[in-house]
Amino acid sequence: MITLSWGSLVAALISFLTLIATMIATWRSIIQLKKDVITSIKTLVCAEVDTKIQPFVANQADVLRYTITRAHMDHMQQGFIDKYSLQALEYLYTDYHNMNKNGFVDTLMEELRDLPSFKDVSKVS
Repeated sequence: MITLSWGSLVAALISFLTLIATMIATWRSIIQLKKDVITSIKTLVCAEVDTKIQPFVANQADVLRYTITRAHMDHMQQGFIDKYSLQALEYLYTDYHNMNKNGFVDTLMEELRDLPSFKDVSKVS
């Protein structure tokens, strides 16, 4: 028959609880490590995507600026702008402006907005 003293029983219980606490701490470390790895991967992927997308964003801004500039030249030469063309240009300008672009395009849009509409011109003729 095996007899255990209270001291040995308490020592075994303390060893068992210490083992459980160590396992919990290890799992917490593993979980934190996984979170850190996921965060690092997200950061790297986002940076890579940003690097790949930047030329397209810059290109899109150039296309919008060209389109607005060209429409400005055409409508200033005609001396009027119809409401549908102005509305389409407003959408393009909003996209351009949302890319944090501005400058001379702001002035072009102001000039386009000041042009008479096609309806106004036809009344004058």
